Parts: sequence; C-alpha cells; structure tokens
Amino acid sequence: MKKIEIDLLETTKETYEGMSIDRRFAGGLTAYVTHKYPVGNFLRAIITNNLEQAMGYNGYEGKTIPAYIHWLKNNAPSECWGSEEAYENWVPAEKEGIILNKSDLNIVIYDECEEVLRVHTEAKQPARCITERKFSRFVSGIPVYKIIFKEVIDLPAVKENVFYIVSSIVAEAMRGKRTDLLIPEGIFGDETGKFVNCRGLNRV
Repeated sequence: MKKIEIDLLETTKETYEGMSIDRRFAGGLTAYVTHKYPVGNFLRAIITNNLEQAMGYNGYEGKTIPAYIHWLKNNAPSECWGSEEAYENWVPAEKEGIILNKSDLNIVIYDECEEVLRVHTEAKQPARCITERKFSRFVSGIPVYKIIFKEVIDLPAVKENVFYIVSSIVAEAMRGKRTDLLIPEGIFGDETGKFVNCRGLNRV
C-alpha cells in the first residue's frame, strides 16, 4: 500500500460531530478514491448522493452518513462523487467486472493482512429459491429428507461482466445453468452476527 493511500486511510478514523466511518468501509472508500475501484451498494449510494437509498440499508439507517459526506468533501476529488454520472466516469466501464450483492447477508471481504478489501451490503430484495422437502428414507431410525429446488426468483438476468453474490441455496439451484454467481470463500467469525467475513468469493 502506497504512502498516499495509507495517509488517506488514516483520515477515515477521524470523527465528525461524534460520528465516524465504519472500519469495514474504510478500505473500500479509500480504494475507490485512490485506485478507482468499484464499491458495494451502501458506499455507492452515498457516493452517488442517493442518501435515501443509503439510509434504507439495515444497521445504518443514516446515523453515520454525515461522516461519510464530510470525509468525501475534505478528502476526495469533487469529480469522483455526488452523482451516478460522477461514479460511472470515475470507474470507467468497470473493466474487471461489477459485483452486486443479491443475498440477504452483509459480505465483508478481507485480504491476507486482515484489511477490508470490500463490503457488499445486503440486498433489499435478495434472490431466493423456492424449495420443497420430500422424505427420502430412515437412517438409523432418523428421517432423512431430500431438498428439491423449484424456482429461483428475484435473480437478475445475465449481463456481460456483471457478477452476483447469492446464497448457497440459490447457487446450488442454478449450478450448471449460470456462471455469473458467487458465494463467500473462507468464511470466518464475526462477533456482531451482522456480517459474513470471508477471504474471497467462489464462482459457482
């Protein structure tokens, strides 16, 4: 990590009127400004000035959003935030691909140095799979059931260079049918129970 990025990351620890940037978002916000990396749903809503949407994400409810706006005003180039147009111009074509969270979990991705690479906030309308449970057999007196996948709903259509984080059930239901679905890899604990911490994403 270059000094300019380290210095910028340090500024995210500053407080504004008693509010501060969540550490889970600091790395993603810094990488967006310094490397033009795309960000997750929550940060994108703030960066594009879609504050009503940002306030709607569970767990945040707008309580600390002013700290993010204050940080952007003081540390980010004016041309990189404030509208969808500014975001799209700052991250042109997102050549490496876009990752969107269509699961009901907050996904926090860490690197090998325990620094947050990206945070993908839970989807407001997650993709889900309708299932049916059927009795299969008894094993040692214990009933064993088979899960039958019926229909996947609220999963967007395939788009070029766009990938979706989904639940393991949705991923399994769509196995062999799509190659744009991702699930967390290397999951480890989170004391709050609100986030899924992981080392990366697996492509189904």
